[in-house]
Amino acid sequence: MKHWSGKKSVKKFILLAVIVSLLLCAAFFQPFVHRFSSERAQGTKRPIQRVLAKKELDDRDYQLLLEQTGLGQAAIDEIRGKVDYRIEDILLFQDCYLCDAKMECCSSTLFTKQDKVVLKGNRQVPMAVLQDGDILISFSSHSLGWQHGHAALVVDGKNLLALEAVMPGSSSKIRSCKYWNTYSDFMVLRLKGASEEERAAIADFAAENLTGVPYSLISGFFGKREEEDAKEMTAQCAYLIWYAFMRFGYDLDSDGGRLVTVGDLQESPLLEVVQVFGR
Repeated sequence: MKHWSGKKSVKKFILLAVIVSLLLCAAFFQPFVHRFSSERAQGTKRPIQRVLAKKELDDRDYQLLLEQTGLGQAAIDEIRGKVDYRIEDILLFQDCYLCDAKMECCSSTLFTKQDKVVLKGNRQVPMAVLQDGDILISFSSHSLGWQHGHAALVVDGKNLLALEAVMPGSSSKIRSCKYWNTYSDFMVLRLKGASEEERAAIADFAAENLTGVPYSLISGFFGKREEEDAKEMTAQCAYLIWYAFMRFGYDLDSDGGRLVTVGDLQESPLLEVVQVFGR
C-alpha cells in the first residue's frame, strides 16, 4: 500500500512540476510576444472623398481604398451599392483603420491570451457586411509566448453566426461572431469568382455536417488527409474550414502541406480580401 501511495506522490509531483514549468515559460516569454507580433496598419491618412464620389472605380482606386480603409473591392462595391449610401459610411472605416489604437492583452484560458483593440471614446471597429461562406481569421491569440492564428466560417451572415473549432478538449460549434471586431487584428476573406449561392451551399454543408467535431491539432497530418465521412474526423480551426471547401473542390491550403494553418488560408490565391484590420 505504501509502495502504491509513493507512486501516486511521484505522479503528482511530476504533474505539478510540468504545470509550474509551463507557468514559468508563460511568464518568461509573454513580454516578447507583442514585440514580434504583426504591426498595426501604418500609413498617412489621405483624402479619399474625390475617389468615392466617382461613379465607377478602377484598380488604382480600389488599391488606394484598401490601403486607406482596409476594405477590399467586394466590400467597397457593396457599401456603395446601398440605396442610402453616404461617403461618410466608408470614411468611418478609414478613421478606425488608421487611428492610433491601443491594445489590451486579456486572458482567455490558463495558458492563452487574446489581444483586444481599444479605440478612443470606446468606439467599435466597423465590420463589412458578412455573407454566408466568408472566412474570418485573426492572429491576435498567443500561448506561452507563441503567437498563433484562429479562423471561423460564417454560416449565417445575417445573424452573425460562425462555425469554429475553438480549443483542445472541445468540439466544433456554431456561435456568434460579433466579437471578432474586438480583436487587435482580423481579416474577412471570400472565395473568388464563386456565386453567392455556391458560397451559401458550402456554409450550409458545414453547419449541417461539421458541428460537434472533436478538436485535434494534428488533423490531416497522419492517415487520410480528407476523411470521406465527416463523422470520423477531428479538426482544428483551419482544417475545419479547409475540409468544408475541399468537399466542393476548392483546396484552400496555399502550400499544399499535410497540415493546414490559418496562414495557409490567408495566403490562398482562391480567396480575396473583403476586409482587413490591424495588419
